[in-house]
Amino acid sequence: NGKVVLTSNLKESRPFDERANLVIQIRDDNCKTWREPIPVTTPDEHIFYPHSAVDYEKKIFYLAYENARQFYINVYTCDELGL
Repeated sequence: NGKVVLTSNLKESRPFDERANLVIQIRDDNCKTWREPIPVTTPDEHIFYPHSAVDYEKKIFYLAYENARQFYINVYTCDELGL
């Protein structure tokens, strides 16, 4: 029912070392407003290439991202995200 967007809160294109603060944003009112962002990383963590996948049967949301040295995978239930 919801629309999920991963964003690093950039207003314009920036170099890799300035990409930080990954959040999950959700909207579910026909794209009129956004819910409060759900932080994934801290503002000082530089991240690249976030990817997500949903297991609809198990109702699990997977989020993968990296920082050029290490890969991360976060797992959320759809209930946790209010989906």
